[in-house]
Amino acid sequence: MQLQLLYHPLASFCWKVSIALYENATPFEGRIIDLGNPEQSRKLQDYWPIGKFPVLRDVERGQVIPESSIIIEYLDRQYPGARH
Repeated sequence: MQLQLLYHPLASFCWKVSIALYENATPFEGRIIDLGNPEQSRKLQDYWPIGKFPVLRDVERGQVIPESSIIIEYLDRQYPGARH
């Protein structure tokens, strides 16, 4: 899967990105990160040192995009989905 969303289902900022992905039928792999788990927390910080949700990894393009609004702008440019 070329897009991986690192998120937690209880974080509302993650919902915002999920809605954008589902609305445009953009395929992605969701990866729930448990910040209480040191290994998972460290993995999130490897991608985004601030360690906040959400983070989108575009594996094909080698990009890591943090912050919900920035992710949505990135998706609009790179994966716009069907235009009505």
